[in-house]
Amino acid sequence: MSDPSKAIYGVITVGGTAIGAGLARTGSVSVKRGVDAYYGIGGSGEPTALLLGNKSYGGKFEKAYIDAVYANLLNGTVPVEVILYPKGTASGNPKITCSNCHFTGEEFKMAEDAVTAEDLSFVAKSVTFGTA
Repeated sequence: MSDPSKAIYGVITVGGTAIGAGLARTGSVSVKRGVDAYYGIGGSGEPTALLLGNKSYGGKFEKAYIDAVYANLLNGTVPVEVILYPKGTASGNPKITCSNCHFTGEEFKMAEDAVTAEDLSFVAKSVTFGTA
């Protein structure tokens, strides 16, 4: 098992080109799968069958607000790719690629004693775990 690390780098690409600017503070990727449990009548109370269902992928991140580039992705129809490098971009380090993403929401935040920020959420068609 490897040592824990702080998230270092992430990028959003459109057609292979990195876009926007800004400092990401937090990020997450969610991978879910539905499972239906079926129980027999008068059985032991344990499922007699587990049927695998649909998969869903999504994520969100919070970043410093620099310009409207990311917010404008909500209005677009071109999918983007969200790539996260939990331990940096050096060769062999982990890489999480969320492909064919569409942004589903943006929250713009202003506070008196904090950096102006925005939260962006997205859904993805697929997520792959690989290496840089």
